[in-house]
Amino acid sequence: FISKVTFYKSSNRPYVLKKLTLLIGLHEKLAECVTLLNDLFSVEMFFILMLIFTYVLFGLFSKYMRNTLQLSYIGQLEEQKTWKFKI
Repeated sequence: FISKVTFYKSSNRPYVLKKLTLLIGLHEKLAECVTLLNDLFSVEMFFILMLIFTYVLFGLFSKYMRNTLQLSYIGQLEEQKTWKFKI
């Protein structure tokens, strides 16, 4: 779908040149950002970050499991108390 306004603007040479230079400038900025990120986050840094992330994730998971086991143990104790009263 091409509207008449878009078609008119796209046939306007200064408008097209302005948009192309804007796109080229954005592309250059993006390329600079990517190279900067590649320099900052080398392979070693990636592995260090993954180790930290894994450690934190494992810590959160073990804390969650510990709480879950404690709650299930408390639930079992409550069941035993109710069974004792029923007998």
